[in-house]
Amino acid sequence: MIVGVLTRVRNDHAAAYTFFLWAAKQRDYEHSIRHYHAVISILAKNRKFDTAWALIDEMRMLSIVTSRALVIMIRRYSAAHDVGKAINTFYAFKRFGFEVGINEFHELLSALCRYKNVEDAEHLLHCNEDVFPLDTKSFNIVLNGWCKAKEDVRQAMRLWKEMVKRGIPRDAYSYSSIISCYTRLGNLNGVMRMFNLMKDEEVSRERKIYNSVIYALARRGTTTLMMP
Repeated sequence: MIVGVLTRVRNDHAAAYTFFLWAAKQRDYEHSIRHYHAVISILAKNRKFDTAWALIDEMRMLSIVTSRALVIMIRRYSAAHDVGKAINTFYAFKRFGFEVGINEFHELLSALCRYKNVEDAEHLLHCNEDVFPLDTKSFNIVLNGWCKAKEDVRQAMRLWKEMVKRGIPRDAYSYSSIISCYTRLGNLNGVMRMFNLMKDEEVSRERKIYNSVIYALARRGTTTLMMP
């Protein structure tokens, strides 16, 4: 019931927070971690970051604080384009007693890229390569940011060439990002060039990639595709 009410008032942070406080006072009731997460997300979405942090501190006092709560804050700061605070929240993981590994770093990169802070994500990628060694997934997150969030194929290809230069393997996801970007831009030559390169590099071509190619061909008035 609690989550249902919070879902219905998710666009009214004051109502959501008031209900959350009211529910906490009811007899024989305790908020679950899920309820805390829901309200923290609503508050942060509406840029009530101080109140959201107060709830996270409350969770810590109750010994129920989670890394998920911090990830929510990272995403909301990224959505607000407050990159500095998103990064500070990432470094706060240790203060809350959580490990900071490659998965947490990927969460930060993904959040920044999702909300078009791609330049900052790429800067972090390179600045932290001594701590988080460069790998395909890290590059893919930023590559997809250039392709999907920014639709800047020139920057995407620049990063692609860097992957080649550094010897970072490109996988099906790497190709899918580039091909989808070329498709959205209506660049059939780019689509087919990358599609054929996949064959040359013996990278498995998944259904999503074929769908992108067929869509690009259809926009040119043909669906002829020579299958290997």
